[in-house]
Amino acid sequence: MKNRGEIYILLTALIISTFGIFIRELDKEVPPIAQVSLRFMIAAIIYFVLFAKDRAYLKITKPQFFKLLIAGFLAYGVMVVLFVLSYLNTSYANASAFTSMTPLFAGIFGWMLLREKITNSKIIALLLSVSGVMIIFRPDFSNFDIGIAYGIACALLYGLYFTIIRSFKKDDWKTSAFYVPLFAGFLLFPFVLIFETTSFSYSLTTWIYIIIMSLLNVAVLFFLNRGMQTVEAGVGGILSSSVIVFGSIISILVYRELPSLAELAGYAFILLAVVAVHLKFKKGDR
Repeated sequence: MKNRGEIYILLTALIISTFGIFIRELDKEVPPIAQVSLRFMIAAIIYFVLFAKDRAYLKITKPQFFKLLIAGFLAYGVMVVLFVLSYLNTSYANASAFTSMTPLFAGIFGWMLLREKITNSKIIALLLSVSGVMIIFRPDFSNFDIGIAYGIACALLYGLYFTIIRSFKKDDWKTSAFYVPLFAGFLLFPFVLIFETTSFSYSLTTWIYIIIMSLLNVAVLFFLNRGMQTVEAGVGGILSSSVIVFGSIISILVYRELPSLAELAGYAFILLAVVAVHLKFKKGDR
């Protein structure tokens, strides 16, 4: 790894790979939008307390405000809701495959909005990453349902998030890591009241899960936003696909679910993608 930012993004992928454990439990009591809104509101409060001595990050300019509003509410908040909805409205294989298309969209947005170069190493890494996803999950393309649409939209917004965060200055990661969950949590809350029915009188165990996920969200935004200060959006998207490999390890350790030979081949493709994005195939590549 050429810089610490790439290690931070891999740590982000490792943390996100644990989310499925808690989402399975939260879905029993908490509807999707409420789940996401509560997690982010609590995450913003935790972040504020952790960095209470350093208030400089709270100051934002008008351009920063609008970028963070889009990043927080749309590219992150709505993205996570779509992630949950995808898994609830299509097969696990379809949801996993299409929500994992982030590297493709991060590369496109990075090229369109930040003028990032499209190099041979990125193209090869992207092909390896997408191939690995398809080998592992073997999605059903014959039956396009709303869950697949949610999954594609989720990946698109996450790719946009990588690009927006990459556009901030190097020292602005604390600012973005605070305002993203703040805007996401509080702006999603009215949609909870409009579209969902929940009393918020959840069990103690459920609240513990929500708080744990809030802490994990703080860690994700801390590492991801800090990492994206020094990593191109397209590269960050490819590195993020390692969440699938980490997820497999979690599945083995927690659920004793052993991967098939085809799945192992898919994981190998994804790991090769992480390596390939650092290779220099011709002058001008990374």
